[in-house]
Amino acid sequence: MKLLKKQVGSEENWMFYCPGCKHGHIIPCGGTHGPQWAYQIKDKKISFTPSLLGYYERTKKDTTSGERERVTTCHLYVTSSQIQFLADCPHEYAGKTVDFVDFPENYGIPLGFSEVTFS
Repeated sequence: MKLLKKQVGSEENWMFYCPGCKHGHIIPCGGTHGPQWAYQIKDKKISFTPSLLGYYERTKKDTTSGERERVTTCHLYVTSSQIQFLADCPHEYAGKTVDFVDFPENYGIPLGFSEVTFS
């Protein structure tokens, strides 16, 4: 399985496995709450806009002020069913482009998601 989708009403959640982060990324489309992405399917290939930025916030190191900083975990574009990792990714795929990859055999797929194929 390379691309999964869960649809509830007009809200679609797409999911693919990220070989850099070693887990699935979910892209929400068409919903009414939270950030939403747009997608286009052309020639049996999918693209999402804008880019997908994964991050977390933490207390800055070496500070007693409690000041927070954002730490990027993954930053990418999905274009024509390929993952284009941007240079600010902290993993080994930074700056590389790869095709969608299969989810690992033992990966726990979230409830309601099913495989998508374009015909």
